[in-house]
Amino acid sequence: MLRRLPEACDLKGYYGIEAYWRGEMVNVSGHPPIDERARSDFGDRIPVWWRILRRYSASIHSLLEIACSHGGFLAYAREQGVKEVVGVEVDEGTCRFAMEHFKLPHVVPGLFPDVQLPRISFDAIAGFDVFEHFRDPVNAAKAIEGLLAPGGLVLLQTPCYRGEDASWEQFRPKEHLFLFDAKNIRKIMAQTGLEVTATFDGMFPDDMYVICRRASEISPLLRARDRLRALWPLRRRPTRAERRAAKARP
Repeated sequence: MLRRLPEACDLKGYYGIEAYWRGEMVNVSGHPPIDERARSDFGDRIPVWWRILRRYSASIHSLLEIACSHGGFLAYAREQGVKEVVGVEVDEGTCRFAMEHFKLPHVVPGLFPDVQLPRISFDAIAGFDVFEHFRDPVNAAKAIEGLLAPGGLVLLQTPCYRGEDASWEQFRPKEHLFLFDAKNIRKIMAQTGLEVTATFDGMFPDDMYVICRRASEISPLLRARDRLRALWPLRRRPTRAERRAAKARP
């Protein structure tokens, strides 16, 4: 258990592009640096995330990604026809990397939800490996609900606690301020006007995907469809063509 939550200034320093994306993630977590992931993630998680988003939303004209890292998912969504993509990242250096590397017009620096966005609503809001990092998950979820366009969709990926002991890799007190299971994340969302309509296993063993919509807009038929979609087989690995395309990227 954390004795105290980190202050906003602590988080901004911790998630710097050098300290975190080229330091902590490489030396502690064993991931490639952000420069390499800006290519390799296209042959890994990015196309899978897009498939999930499209499974649950037939029409996406605007997309917000909270904690967009190098910006690759936003670039991929734009390639698939999303007209306006916006990212949020804590560190200004990481924002510059995403905008320069992928020519993204809007990557906003700051701690969500205390950021100024270029539009007031989005058809889809995504957050991959971020919900567990929020100092106040309920406040963050309220902000997400407020930014959701009518009929919009929320897609989250977050670690799912299933009773693991203290050796579990996801117990990272510097980063993971809260951890969730399918039951308690439903309770959190219910406090904010959102409803979790589906949860299912992530592409990595520790993770789960969470689908949310604005509770007031959900019909019984839509709720049933979302639950059924979660049961359908989903290709949770990129195709050979997607892996080849990732290798061909600059």
